Amino acid sequence: MWTLHVSLILSLLYGRGLGGAARGECEWGVRLCEIGDPLNLTSTCNFESPLTTLSGGIEVQQFSTKVQDIIKTLTDQPVNTQESTTSYLGFPYYLRIDLLCGSKESSKRAIQEALLTGLTPNVVLTFQEPVHPIRLKSQRLQIILTTAPLLDSVPCDSDLCQLGWYAPMPILNGSVVYRVQVVSNGQGQLVPERSFAVNVNGYVRTTDKGETKISFGTEMPALEDMMVLGSPSRPLWAVVQSSPILILPGIPGFKAVLMTATEFQHTSPIEVGIESCWAGSLNCPQVEFSSMILEAISTESSLFIRQNQLLHRFVGNFSLLPLRAPPSDNNFHLGDTFPKYIPKGSGDSFTVVTKTQENGTVTLHLRGMVFNPISAILYIWGNALLCSQDQGMSYLFFNGFPLDQMIKYFTLSYHGEFAFVTETEELWWGQEGVDQVMRVRPSLGWQAFSSLQALKGDSSYSMTHSLLTVFYDWDKQLQEVVYTVDSKGKGSVVKRELPVPEILSYSHFSTTPRKVHHLESFSAFSFPLTCPFFWEHMADLPHPEPYNRIQQYLTRPPLVPTSLGLQTTASLATYQGLLHHLLHLHSDYIMDIGNPVHNPTWRWWKDKVIYADYYFYMASNGVSSTGFNVEMGGYSRAYMSSEITFPDMVYLDRVSSFSFSIYIACGSAKHLSVEEKPRELSDINYIWLSAEVSNNHYIHVSVTRNELLNRGAVLYKVTVKDRGLFPGQVLAGEGLLAFNLLLRVSSSEMKCYQQKDQGIGLRGLHRVPIYIGCPPGNRLAFDITTTLEKCAYNNKRYFNCPKPDPIMPCFYYEDLFYPFFLIQDMVSGESERFLGSYTFKVVGGGAYSKDHIRLYTPEEVLMYNSLNYSSQRTLVWMFEDMDSSVNITKEGFVVMHGNTNNIRWMCQGNSPCGNMAAQSLEAPDYYFVVEVSNKGIDLSTYCDYALRFILHVHGFPLDPSRGLFYMLMTLATIVGILVCFIVYNCCGPGLKNLLKAAYQATKHKSHAEHESNVSLAPSIGDGVHRSRDSRQGLSLTSTN
Repeated sequence: MWTLHVSLILSLLYGRGLGGAARGECEWGVRLCEIGDPLNLTSTCNFESPLTTLSGGIEVQQFSTKVQDIIKTLTDQPVNTQESTTSYLGFPYYLRIDLLCGSKESSKRAIQEALLTGLTPNVVLTFQEPVHPIRLKSQRLQIILTTAPLLDSVPCDSDLCQLGWYAPMPILNGSVVYRVQVVSNGQGQLVPERSFAVNVNGYVRTTDKGETKISFGTEMPALEDMMVLGSPSRPLWAVVQSSPILILPGIPGFKAVLMTATEFQHTSPIEVGIESCWAGSLNCPQVEFSSMILEAISTESSLFIRQNQLLHRFVGNFSLLPLRAPPSDNNFHLGDTFPKYIPKGSGDSFTVVTKTQENGTVTLHLRGMVFNPISAILYIWGNALLCSQDQGMSYLFFNGFPLDQMIKYFTLSYHGEFAFVTETEELWWGQEGVDQVMRVRPSLGWQAFSSLQALKGDSSYSMTHSLLTVFYDWDKQLQEVVYTVDSKGKGSVVKRELPVPEILSYSHFSTTPRKVHHLESFSAFSFPLTCPFFWEHMADLPHPEPYNRIQQYLTRPPLVPTSLGLQTTASLATYQGLLHHLLHLHSDYIMDIGNPVHNPTWRWWKDKVIYADYYFYMASNGVSSTGFNVEMGGYSRAYMSSEITFPDMVYLDRVSSFSFSIYIACGSAKHLSVEEKPRELSDINYIWLSAEVSNNHYIHVSVTRNELLNRGAVLYKVTVKDRGLFPGQVLAGEGLLAFNLLLRVSSSEMKCYQQKDQGIGLRGLHRVPIYIGCPPGNRLAFDITTTLEKCAYNNKRYFNCPKPDPIMPCFYYEDLFYPFFLIQDMVSGESERFLGSYTFKVVGGGAYSKDHIRLYTPEEVLMYNSLNYSSQRTLVWMFEDMDSSVNITKEGFVVMHGNTNNIRWMCQGNSPCGNMAAQSLEAPDYYFVVEVSNKGIDLSTYCDYALRFILHVHGFPLDPSRGLFYMLMTLATIVGILVCFIVYNCCGPGLKNLLKAAYQATKHKSHAEHESNVSLAPSIGDGVHRSRDSRQGLSLTSTN
């Protein structure tokens, strides 16, 4: 009871009393659903409807064409209805957002109240980049979706009935892992934000009969048929933040696993369809045969399941992923040997293993290891916990772990925290850089926390349950999965968040001596101040986007001119189609040729901007043929957010830096404490900040202290800078080196707790993941606008193709070519002229048509571009101003610069564009595939700005020999025509009479022969008579 009383007092202190249950505090709920035919105005996804999908994840990966019928009707909207049909497609699912407030009736009532008070949830959707990106350049992409309210299709006799909020659930090629974060718009009741995993399940297929099947097994009807309370927990193995499906093995007596596509928000028991023994053998090859699946690992596109000695692999149907990708190649070497015995420690701190270390009597048994590539810390565990920060050259022991325990499995957050479970199902927790591990369960803090949760109405803490596993989710929050059984015997799998700082705070204050103070009107208690500071916060933060490299879009549903703003299925279908078109524009914007306006949505509205006032007037007055209006500003690119927060990770290019400040206040705490001797403002001398880097060879950190005596505070200026030692140059977002920056306030470990919006948190430690290399979102683009202007200005003319192409303008062969390029930051929206050094190479091409383009071999690239092969007459182009100041690589390629870029097309006789024959009456033209790269030349950046684009050149002259042949043939033709003309004019009359006389003579001769044959007929006698035939005329016939 004493622990419960303390917990209640602490909950009141932290503002987490029991009133929340009475008030019916709500939380967001998310699930996938399908909308029926958008033309029949009916919804098939209601509040009480079951899950649309078996596992709660995305099981259909094909786009829908139903929205096109709606898009075609938007003739009075700022939408190009004549656009290609592939630009407006529908996604297979919607997201339905609900308020969950305990009971169903309370939830329905809360949703109605939220609509009337202006509360609207927004969805922040994050696309996880695949392990092997299919795009030329990797990216971090987010979309903020404003949800749309829609009534459920249930009987109702009121204007405001049961409803929910909807938003399209977009899918993107290359992404199968999605994170959905639901946040409030700040109006109405306060609902905390909540995060969900909504991933693609490639192991579910639909048969021809419309039935749902699991590709690697069969769904079991009920959990209680195979789950048993008290069974041991087991580890959850998966590729961090890349596995769309998680599977948990270890169900005793069954060849079964628990499958989830939502991080155990929804779980399906699956009996795996595998053989139990070796194929082709009569007996199992082990003494003790077990049908239980022992281990399972999920990757981005495959599942690996081990039963006994057999390892099975199941490949999912992920049409959004490039499954043919090269494997990763990573090696790790342990440079030292382990001690035989666990050394004796010296208190609750690290013990360094040395040759002179006094060994204990407990033999060291190691069971597994895990490596954190960001912090470069190797953890090795068994009946002790070791860590190494130099890849196994030396080891440190955690002394806080008891010697009578054995660690069963270990899990990392990859953000500075870790947890492990022992064979006795104890849960322990620790932090990187901290020399002690804490027992979370069982503990006094856990008793207080679980009692509070039961009092608040969480039934999973009051029912009988057993632990299945613990893991860190996408948000780096520790989660536990438990199997519970209610009073009716119904089993269920429940995921519960473990707020470790809150639990530890309860343990901390439960074991800390307290004082009770009796005042005039009330009594109070106080705890001694163990934290060296009063409070701290980040200051002088820059906008996070240039450092976290997140590209963000904002979308809103169409405007519906009704008092409540309720949508229809037609307007939601329009929302789907326009969102698909936005992502289509985003994908097209990652093009080789830069747009005149640095905005992916520019091409969407460029022809409609002049009518913006008209569309605004129509929307303001609710005038529309469809009953809703599309806003031109409803689909935009957000470059700099208004909210400045600390970035979740920092990307640094060559010698770039990131700076911020930490404000630490000591304070007297007189207004919050009843201590007899409160702290003085001069205690800032006890506040010091240290900085630790996982590898200081690449990163330099400077910390500047500024004492604010009048405030009793200290302001630290922290600057993180790249040293410029990254090896080589890489493509944007690829081959990055990861490091960890740890900022520590001295004597604050496990002692400083602070109430935040998300709950109680530990203070005094700050971790910043640092990535050096080429940040994602940077690209090199061909500046077609400036190139056309400079070519026309310097050449005093511009000849376009006879058949112009607005996307790919032509350049005249005889004119000098002046290429210009842009460095475009896709995140910040900034664009500037590329003034660095680069090589210009023709790596492919084809004559007359793009269909004839082929890529050249490396040998051909050298022959057509390198000056080393100029004697073979194979050059395609030549630098115009060649002199001794021009740099040339050892391969013979000319090094060009941003403003030194005069190119003369050569197309020598042995080049692919030399000696081309003309087709029809037009001069030959050629499509060049040009590659521009700064790799190994421009060392001012870590970025390998590799760019390939197609260049159309027309007006090629003929080869001299071919031209001479054409000239001779033309002259011969002209001479022949002239000779015929002269002969006709000079000898024409005589020749005409001669031909006429010959014709008359031939005609007279034929007539004479005909009359001679007729006159001979009477003198032949009786044996011959004349016969007429209507078809043959006159003939002689013998009757002998």
